[in-house]
Amino acid sequence: MTKVRLLTALSLGTMLFASCEKQLEESPTPRATAQSSTDASLAGDWQLVAYKGIVPTPNDVRTTNIFMMLDECSKDNKLHFEATGELTELEGANICDKESKKEAKPGTWALSADKKGLTLNLGEAKEYQVTSLSASSLKLRSVAEVGKPYTELEYTR
Repeated sequence: MTKVRLLTALSLGTMLFASCEKQLEESPTPRATAQSSTDASLAGDWQLVAYKGIVPTPNDVRTTNIFMMLDECSKDNKLHFEATGELTELEGANICDKESKKEAKPGTWALSADKKGLTLNLGEAKEYQVTSLSASSLKLRSVAEVGKPYTELEYTR
């Protein structure tokens, strides 16, 4: 009897994970489209103020403050969002390597149609869940499988 329950649970678990994976493969990457009110609310400069690494464990969740580990010269950098879908990483006043100042790093951004997903591309596309967006605050969570480590980022104007 317990073997039947175990096999049933394993079969259901396998189908659940297989269906989740298929759904991820079919989800199109968000593309920049015509400006919407949410697109316009992202336009402007955003500065990282919190960066956490979260590792779910069987009995609890471990959180690491990655922001405090960043170099001071990286903490004042900003992301500049254009309503057209262009994205630029701007070097702050506190420069890491004063002899070879970094050029502004260009890229793109795209908000999903449901405005719950954001793709940032500064040389490598990264997908995030938009967990909160207001006129002065943007909170993102990296897209990860359930039970896997992920990051949370918070930006302010």
